[in-house]
Amino acid sequence: MKQFHVLTTIILITVVLSLPIQANAEVNRMLKEADSDLYPDMLLLLLLPQIQEAVNSYYSKILKVDPVVYPYEIDIVKAERIDQNPKNRGYDFLLTLEVQPVIGPHIAVGQDRMTLEISPLITNIVKITSYQHVHTNQLPLNWQHLLLR
Repeated sequence: MKQFHVLTTIILITVVLSLPIQANAEVNRMLKEADSDLYPDMLLLLLLPQIQEAVNSYYSKILKVDPVVYPYEIDIVKAERIDQNPKNRGYDFLLTLEVQPVIGPHIAVGQDRMTLEISPLITNIVKITSYQHVHTNQLPLNWQHLLLR
């Protein structure tokens, strides 16, 4: 009977001591995954005013209200340096985004693709070089009163 208690105690101690190591490894993995989105998310937040302005400009011809662009509704399609000189890394970039603006309770009004040029040589650092409306969503009947006709 004494051997049974000793064996049970050893097993319990082994299980308890191994748990924090597994939990710590899981937390580290989750932190690494979260960090992979850190810089793109910050970049989108900084660019959001210019993105919103471009979207408002397009949809002012279609809607009575300005749709909202949320950062989580923006996909970075492509990011590249304009100057590919290997001896001098430039700080001029082209960023292609796909945006899904919404109205009301997150009703998507369409999908748009835009290219932004980011450069210290541009007056406000960011310039929309192209804006393409990709798709228009049909609004629900109770939201169609916001359409310009």
